[in-house]
Amino acid sequence: MEATNKFLENNKYYIRTVVVALLAFLGTYYALPARGLISMIPFLLVAVLFSVLIKIPIWQKAALFGLFALIFATVEIDYTHGIGFAALCILMVIFCSLAFYLLRKKKILPAIISILLISACAVPHAYFFGNIIKGLDADRILAEYIDERYTSEDTIISETYYDYKHGYYKANIYEKKRPTEIYSLTVINNYLYDSYRTYAEKQLMNRRMLDITSVLRDNFKSDKFEVIPLNISGYPFKSEITINDTNDYNSLMSFRIVISGQLDKDSFTDKAKRYYDTIMDNDIDFKKIVFVSKGTTNTTLRISVTTGPFMKDFPSLLKPPAIYGIDNRLFAYLNQS
Repeated sequence: MEATNKFLENNKYYIRTVVVALLAFLGTYYALPARGLISMIPFLLVAVLFSVLIKIPIWQKAALFGLFALIFATVEIDYTHGIGFAALCILMVIFCSLAFYLLRKKKILPAIISILLISACAVPHAYFFGNIIKGLDADRILAEYIDERYTSEDTIISETYYDYKHGYYKANIYEKKRPTEIYSLTVINNYLYDSYRTYAEKQLMNRRMLDITSVLRDNFKSDKFEVIPLNISGYPFKSEITINDTNDYNSLMSFRIVISGQLDKDSFTDKAKRYYDTIMDNDIDFKKIVFVSKGTTNTTLRISVTTGPFMKDFPSLLKPPAIYGIDNRLFAYLNQS
């Protein structure tokens, strides 16, 4: 027993350093988004506060927290985030150390300042790492949706985490065979946005898009146009979301056909009519097609058609010219030479 006490006494500095290093390791490791909901609990602030109570030089504490923060954030995110996270941790150590120093004075003003300093350390956690209560609510919404839509083992879904850049709670999703293509499930005001669903929907529309493109290309070889998938009406219904879906959605698919060039109303109407007739003559089923082109002024011309019986009078279907610029992709395509 005496030997143990002597060892501890002789090596107490090293033991304290190891304890601070352990606190720095745990605090920074569990603060990163990859830890999921755990990252929303202020372990980092707790670790910093405990480290302040341990008697080793402040610069060493700051260095340990900064080092682990730099390593973890650089490996899991990137170097820029690593530098930022390290700087944040160093400032937290300095602020909390100063706060404890002021508390020892046992005076009202220093005590108030110390509380403000600790509060200043708590604010970044809420901003960068989120709120655990809101995180749990978002996690519940995500879990219910995932259980309903993603039962296949072909997709991998991450833990729920907080995206501080946009202020939303989300999870990442990707396919086992394509791990570099990452999509997101994002909870915004209790509504869930699924970017993988959009991707899967477009993938299911690719074959029909190619059918339309091939038919038009065979008949209008010199024309410049692009067929863009819009959506499948009602998708995904109550089924699982997967690109291997074998259901026939052709009659529910809507497309946009962008006709390049600057056309007057008559030329645009005539070309859209000929495109439409060609598609119908080849028995290609769809729900809706929107023909779009650039007008002679800074506007876009539009005609929306279905497979219904009242699609013959194209001039009457022409929408009033709209201000040019529906979306970035359309804007770029219509302006190409």
